[in-house]
Amino acid sequence: MAAQILPPDLRHLGSLTSLAATEGDVPPTVDPSEVNWKALARWARRHRVESLVARTLSRHELGAPDWAVAHFAARAQGHTMSALRATRALHQMTDALDRAGIPFLLMKGQAVAERYYQYPSDRQAIDIDILVRQKVVDAAADVLGELGFAAEDNISVPQEAHRLWMRLNADIPMIRAADGIKVELHWRLAKNPYLIPWTEEEMFGHASRQGVSGVTVEAFRPAPLLVYLLTHGARHHWFRLKWLADIDRMVTKISDEDLAHAASLGEEIGCTGLMANSLELAARLYGTVPDRTAFLREKAREKDLARMIDAIAEPQVVTSFGIADLPKLERHIRSDFSLKRDLAYKRAQFVGTLVDVRDVERFGLSGKWLWAYLAAAPFTKSARLIGRAFRLS
Repeated sequence: MAAQILPPDLRHLGSLTSLAATEGDVPPTVDPSEVNWKALARWARRHRVESLVARTLSRHELGAPDWAVAHFAARAQGHTMSALRATRALHQMTDALDRAGIPFLLMKGQAVAERYYQYPSDRQAIDIDILVRQKVVDAAADVLGELGFAAEDNISVPQEAHRLWMRLNADIPMIRAADGIKVELHWRLAKNPYLIPWTEEEMFGHASRQGVSGVTVEAFRPAPLLVYLLTHGARHHWFRLKWLADIDRMVTKISDEDLAHAASLGEEIGCTGLMANSLELAARLYGTVPDRTAFLREKAREKDLARMIDAIAEPQVVTSFGIADLPKLERHIRSDFSLKRDLAYKRAQFVGTLVDVRDVERFGLSGKWLWAYLAAAPFTKSARLIGRAFRLS
C-alpha cells in the first residue's frame, strides 16, 4: 500500500494521532520499541498534531520516555491556552459582526473541533477562518480592525486594480498583536473560484445555525463540510496531518445519508476524483476510516496518492521557492492543475499561477491589462527567484 512509502516516524505519528480517539488496549500496529520519540516530536510539531499525541500518551501505556510525555503535555497545554484565546476572539467577532449587520460563516477550525473531536482543544489551530459576501469584505475588515486586527501584509491596492486583486485572491490574513490571534477573512473558498464553484447564496445555503464554543454561528452542514475539507486539504497537497485527522474524525461520525449527499455534491462540482484520493489517503494512513466510505474512494489513483505522501513527508512546509526548489515547484504546479479536469478551472489556475498579486499591488493596472501581467510574469517571477537566491547566499 502507498502508506508503506511513508517514513517510519510518520507511520507512527499517524497511528498515535488516530489512537487519541480510542480507549483501551493499543492495537498491535504500534510497536513502542520502534518509535523514535525525538523525531516524532519534530514531526508532530511540523504537522500540528502535538495535542493529539499528548492525548494518546495520557490514555495508553506506550513506554514513552518521561521527557516525551512531559514534552507533549506541555505543548498541549500551550495549545489549549491558544484555543481559549481563539474562543474569546470568536465571541468578540460574532458580537461585533452581528451588531454591524454582517453575516458570516465559520468555515472549519472550531466548528470541526466542536462537532467531531471529543476534546475540541485537541485540534490545534492557528487562525479563525470566516467567510463573508464579497461586497462586505471591506466593512468586515473595518469591524475586525476595531477589535485590534490588522492585515498581516501591508496591502495597498490602487482603486483601478482592486477588482482584479479580489479576483486573484480569496482571503485577507489578519492578526491581533495583543494576543497573536489570527483571522483569515475569506470571500471565496479557494483562490481558484472553479475548485468549489458554489455561489455566495449556495455557500450560505449549505450552512445552518450551530452552537460553537458557547456562541451561535453559521457553519457548514456535514455533507458540504466534508466536501470542503477534502478539497481544501487536496489543494494544499495534504502537507499537514492535522487536516487528515479532521477527515478521520469526521467520517467515523457522519451519517450514511450525509456521506451520500457529500458524494452527490462532489459529483456536481467535478471533485469526485480528488475527494476519492483524499479519503483513501486518510484510510491508508490512519486505518480507522470506516468501510462504508469505500464507494467514495473507488476512483483514487496511486500516482496521486504517492504525490500527496511526498508532500506529507517534506521535513518543512514550503511557503516560498528558490532556484534550487524549481523541480519541487514544478511538481506542485502539476498537482494543482491535475485536481480537476474542468477547463474553466484549468484556465483560472493558469492565470493564478502566472500572475502574482504583488505585481497587481505594485503596478495597479486594472483587469483589462491582464494580458500585460501574463506577459510580464516570466520576468517578474525570474527576478524574484534570483533575488531570493542572492538573499540566501
